[in-house]
Amino acid sequence: MTRLTQIKASSPEVRRFAKFLLVGGLNTGFGYGVFVLVFLLTGKAPIAVIVSTLLGVCFNFLSTGKLVFNTIQPQRIVPFLLVYAAQLGLNILLLRILEQAGLPILLAQILILPVLAVASYLALRQFVFAQAAGSPL
Repeated sequence: MTRLTQIKASSPEVRRFAKFLLVGGLNTGFGYGVFVLVFLLTGKAPIAVIVSTLLGVCFNFLSTGKLVFNTIQPQRIVPFLLVYAAQLGLNILLLRILEQAGLPILLAQILILPVLAVASYLALRQFVFAQAAGSPL
């Protein structure tokens, strides 16, 4: 590894994005765990989806805010929800495009995930946690 590569790889932005990916894994595990628990308790998938989504967004706001951007100010929840809504729209749009191009849905979704991860990070950094993103890690 060259010295330039080491400097870039250890930059605060790279470390913050790595944290974002790790916290994303934590968030996914939490949401899926809630889904499974509610489904086992109720036997109803729609209820499990609703409850896991609502609790998941709250958990994601707290974990991403605190662990990635080092802030959990309540006034940031509305922009956070708007980023989530935009991500949902982008996911649906890209999925339709790739499906129309002939890709199977499951493969298309896998290909979309990295795009969504980067877009989500950039949107959260720019529109939700902008002041915190400028602070040291």
